[in-house]
Amino acid sequence: MARYIITEKQERLLREINVAWGKFAVKPVVYFYRDIINNVPSKKRKKLFQSVREFFRTEMGVNIDRWDDGTLEEYLKDIKDNEASSTGWNILNSYPKIFKKPSTISSLAYYLMKNLYQPKEYQGLEYIKYDDKPLYKFFFFDPEIQEFVGYIEARTSLMVPKSMKIILSAVEPEYVGRGYGSRIYLCLIDQVDYLFSDNILYPESLNMWVNYLPKKVNVWAELDEIDEDNEAIVVKLSPKVFVKPHEIESLVASSKKEYPPDYSNL
Repeated sequence: MARYIITEKQERLLREINVAWGKFAVKPVVYFYRDIINNVPSKKRKKLFQSVREFFRTEMGVNIDRWDDGTLEEYLKDIKDNEASSTGWNILNSYPKIFKKPSTISSLAYYLMKNLYQPKEYQGLEYIKYDDKPLYKFFFFDPEIQEFVGYIEARTSLMVPKSMKIILSAVEPEYVGRGYGSRIYLCLIDQVDYLFSDNILYPESLNMWVNYLPKKVNVWAELDEIDEDNEAIVVKLSPKVFVKPHEIESLVASSKKEYPPDYSNL
């Protein structure tokens, strides 16, 4: 088998950030229902189903006390499977309209979160953090509208203490462009010294990293260029500094003033 040797410059180009076209396809709320069903402790499962009944009775004016726990569990699984499918709301077609409305599903997620967990508050949001090693999963809610708004998966780094790298982040489609993404990221930055970007960024995410976050915290862009000492060229971003997206290899945000020491790509 032929072997090829590439230069450090070529290797860096291969690792450059990929700016994807379009938008994230799956509704983020699917991750909440997936983890609720799979990971609610057995001692809390009765409370889970009681909370579903209470939500529909008190918030929706619908009495489903006749539904047993198995039927309710099937309904929650159908929400998850339907949201994850590419065919829309087909799985939920057998339910009355009130049970399959996106606003109902989002509000139900908020109600379950408040009844089953103790959320933290920051940036006007409430969120819960689930440790699913090696990942951390964050579920975000807006208490003002009482709905689920976004989701993030991140992992810690052994290379840089007290840091996280984004693996996946998404805001509910109806709330894209309303500032939730940046508030969600600020919640994570509040917990760590450094937050590293994902290697694939959709246009909205890239815009947030280069245009909004530099107004709130320090943001650095590591470029796909090296200097005379073969060190990566790092640019501190600001509203006045423009960097072409294809030149960016990674992004780092922090409330600290210094670029992370001994940093190498995660």
